[in-house]
Amino acid sequence: MDTLTFSNPVTGENTFHALGRTLGLIDGEEPKPEPYIPTTGDDIRRLSHVDQLPEPKNPQERVARMTGEGAVTMAVPGGLFGKAGTAANIARGAVVGGLSGAGSQTAAEVVPEKYKPLASLVGGLVGGLTGEAVTAVPGVVKSAARGARDYVAPLTEGGRERLAGQALRDAASNPEDVIASIDKQPRNLVAGSEPTTFQLTGDPGLGTLERAVAAKNPETFQQIRGEQNAARLDALSDIQAAGHPEAVSSFFRSQLDDLDKSTQALHEAAETQAKNAASGLGGGDAATLGEQARTAIQNRLDDVRNQERSLWKAVDPEGNLVTVASPIKQAASRIYRDLGPEGELGLAPIEKNIASVIEGYGQTLPFQRLINLRSAVSQAMRDVRSPLQANQPAYARLTQLRGAIEDAISDSIAQKAAQEQQAVVTGALQPEDAMMARIAAERQKWYDERALEASGTGDGRNAGSGQASFSRPSGTESQARSRPGHDAGGEDLSGQPFLDEEAAGRLKTATAATAERKQTYGAKPVSQILQRPGNTQPYTMPSAGVTSSIWKAGNAGADTVRSTLKAAGNSAESVDAIRNMAAQSLRDKAENGVITPKALDAWKKAHGPALHALEEAAPGTMAKFETAAKAGEHLAQTAADRKAALDSYQKSAAGKLLKVDDPSDVVKTIGAIFNRSDAVAQMKALAKAAAADPDAMAGLRKAIVEHMENRLISNTEAGTSGRNLIKSDQFQTFLGKNFTALRQVFSDEELNTMRAIAQDLKRANRSIASSKLPGGSNTAQDTAAIAAHSMKESLLSKIVTHIVGGGAGFLTTGPVGLAAGVVGSHVLGSMREAGIRNIEDLIRDAMLNPDLAKALLMKAPKRPDTGSALTLAARLRNLSAFSAAQSQKQSGDNRQ
Repeated sequence: MDTLTFSNPVTGENTFHALGRTLGLIDGEEPKPEPYIPTTGDDIRRLSHVDQLPEPKNPQERVARMTGEGAVTMAVPGGLFGKAGTAANIARGAVVGGLSGAGSQTAAEVVPEKYKPLASLVGGLVGGLTGEAVTAVPGVVKSAARGARDYVAPLTEGGRERLAGQALRDAASNPEDVIASIDKQPRNLVAGSEPTTFQLTGDPGLGTLERAVAAKNPETFQQIRGEQNAARLDALSDIQAAGHPEAVSSFFRSQLDDLDKSTQALHEAAETQAKNAASGLGGGDAATLGEQARTAIQNRLDDVRNQERSLWKAVDPEGNLVTVASPIKQAASRIYRDLGPEGELGLAPIEKNIASVIEGYGQTLPFQRLINLRSAVSQAMRDVRSPLQANQPAYARLTQLRGAIEDAISDSIAQKAAQEQQAVVTGALQPEDAMMARIAAERQKWYDERALEASGTGDGRNAGSGQASFSRPSGTESQARSRPGHDAGGEDLSGQPFLDEEAAGRLKTATAATAERKQTYGAKPVSQILQRPGNTQPYTMPSAGVTSSIWKAGNAGADTVRSTLKAAGNSAESVDAIRNMAAQSLRDKAENGVITPKALDAWKKAHGPALHALEEAAPGTMAKFETAAKAGEHLAQTAADRKAALDSYQKSAAGKLLKVDDPSDVVKTIGAIFNRSDAVAQMKALAKAAAADPDAMAGLRKAIVEHMENRLISNTEAGTSGRNLIKSDQFQTFLGKNFTALRQVFSDEELNTMRAIAQDLKRANRSIASSKLPGGSNTAQDTAAIAAHSMKESLLSKIVTHIVGGGAGFLTTGPVGLAAGVVGSHVLGSMREAGIRNIEDLIRDAMLNPDLAKALLMKAPKRPDTGSALTLAARLRNLSAFSAAQSQKQSGDNRQ
């Protein structure tokens, strides 16, 4: 037979299945025989060599053979059951095996064929038990003594403690680790939350025991659970017991109000500064500024004229300078000689008069007359160019004549003499051809002619009489009529000083001054500004028009500003007037009296050229405008900063509480922060804002604690404590997820309290989840646990106790002793049951009190009793297997 499966080695049929089929309890046919394949690797018959014996012929021989086979099989070292081959074990195995084999064969011989397998099995068991009884007499005595001691142990306190400790040790998966954990593990994670022994140690075997004990004592364990939960709730609420959540929103509203007032004050100060900077630039009424500018120009013009007159007077202060007239006469002859009589008809009257005057000039001319001639020619040029009587040919001729006048001034006699003298020295000019020699010769000739006339030998003609004619070469007749050293009017110029270089220089200076005056004051807009019918009449241009004609946009603005400033001589009055014009035009672009950078940029873009011209005359002007714009920029930045600060506060975590007044709404709003991805940053900002006020900070902390209580406390009451349970898993998850955010508000000590609550919940959860089979039935598991750890006597045990007591009484005193024995055993049993109840109470208390559990464990023996029930059970298992094997063999032999 296969010792592991109790199967027939021939057919492979299970022994108990075969018995059921034989007795008619199971339908089916007997399996066909198959070749035997040993499952243990050892063939019992081969080992014992009984297969070499002759086959038995009668019942006695069969019984004898089975006795021998049983003895050999059970006695072989390492044989069927693998027992160690000691002498005691071999002897015991031989006795038990022989008696079992004999009993098995004997029973099979005396019953009908169909009952032989069952009889063989029962006979084998009876014989084997008899052998066990014979071989175990010394152990039975010893085990009986121990059993008696254990039986009466519940009657004493020490016995009860020993049995309770033994129960704990038997239940524990690792008793020694349990004792060490009780000593080392932290006991009170949360003040007031006392752990059970299993919660503290985490021993799985004690977890099963606690489950059984709790099932029998639910009120006690529910009370412990309620006390633990109450301690955790108190620890959580004590983190922030005082405070009002609504104080947070109230403080934030006051903070926003303070921020609004402070930023408004800054904005008002910046606005005042910007407006003052704008008004400080100047400006004014256009008419006033225009009149100021025109007055400055007119005053400067009067000064220029006075200076100009002084310059002209300085040219010929004595009025006795003379200059050469021949260049003028030659130019006049060249311009007019080829006109002919018909061409002369187109001459302007002023041209004829000027030509007639020039025709009468001699070789020299008083300098003042030459200046007067130049003035007359210049005026004639202006007249013939007038729109009312434009005469372009006349203007061209007069222009040539004006140039000749200028040449005459340049070629003064002194200058010409100096030049020719240098030419004579170098040989470039003959002495007789020099101008001074010619003048001397002409003078001498004139004197000679006068002498001849005086003697009556001259012809007496007057070549200079009659109307001027331009057909003759210049100077022929007039020179004949004029004496050297005299002008055409007969004025004696001999001995008068000629125009020298110094006088010519003074003349150029005066001339340049006049030209510059005409250029400066004759051009627009100055000429328009100063234009009026007469010196005593009002100006033609209104005063306000002066401002608009000076301060212009675009490139023209630079020309008008420069012209005006030049005409006014860059006087302080003119610069101030134009600067105020510029300032007023910029202020006109201001917004609410403030010059913004945008307005300044647009204004500069339009008036850039004029501004550049003004800056040249008055450096620093632009800087003042820039300063005013910076003040406006500062105002704009201040306004932007104020808006940003208010917006930022309203959008911040604190801002979300501004419109919340009810405490519960404050708690919800603050609690919602934990659901945000930026919860840490939001909570940090909130804590920083609330830190400025103790009441606000207390309200913030209180709101968070209340949020945790609302979210993490269930609606289920803890036992009958009147307080609801903390959700273990949710609390631990919330704390793990939001620990960093909570750290922004709470101290490390307070966070450690929260951690302790989470750890205590996790430890207490061992009683709920660690000893429960996933997916299994609570009721079935609890029932099984109670049965496994119950110490109550069974009905069979009670019957055996009464039988033993009654039997003992009957053997001693007969029927009377029988009754007394039964009564006494009943009393003893009752007392023992009471002790057992006390043991169960001890076990219950030990499961609730780790220190008591440790003390009980220390009183129990460390190794279980190896000579009592465990040994007996093992032997019964071996015997049952052997008897079944013998039964199968007997059945096979009978079939053969």
